[in-house]
Amino acid sequence: MFNEFKKIFQRPFKLAEQQMIIADNQYQIRTAKLMDLARLYELQRAVFAGEEPWTKQTYIAELTNRRSLYLVVEIHDEIVGFAGISKRNRHEVHITNIGIDPDFQHQGLGCFVLDKFFKMARDGDYQKITLEVDINNQHAIDLYKALDFYEVKLERNYYDNGNDALTLCKQINK
Repeated sequence: MFNEFKKIFQRPFKLAEQQMIIADNQYQIRTAKLMDLARLYELQRAVFAGEEPWTKQTYIAELTNRRSLYLVVEIHDEIVGFAGISKRNRHEVHITNIGIDPDFQHQGLGCFVLDKFFKMARDGDYQKITLEVDINNQHAIDLYKALDFYEVKLERNYYDNGNDALTLCKQINK
């Protein structure tokens, strides 16, 4: 009984700092910290073409949420990518946000982070991963579908700018 109680209140995800080499560049992936907030907010503007879908308060809430894990990807101590995952219930996790600096896109960093999330979901015995993506972001939609996500529903006026979102889902297999 104590172990079940403990599982409820412990963080559902953990990540030890890791290094990866992609195209002869060495990157580090680690858990995000509150001290990363300014860079996350700045990077968000670059990734989302000047828009700010998340406020600083939203980032703070995500970074301190015990049901979430936020990761950053660094090269030479500069954050060039970020991603968040959150436990929805005992069967489902949700990718809350993901972005790679435009200068570092198309190098496999996003797929590397997503693969980490898939492994965490499998290790945690979750059955599915969900996310929302702007209906106008065809590059991201194509990437997610190539990773076996499928469309669940269309969310009208989902984003603050009035854009619709597609909810996508991926079944997690052992």
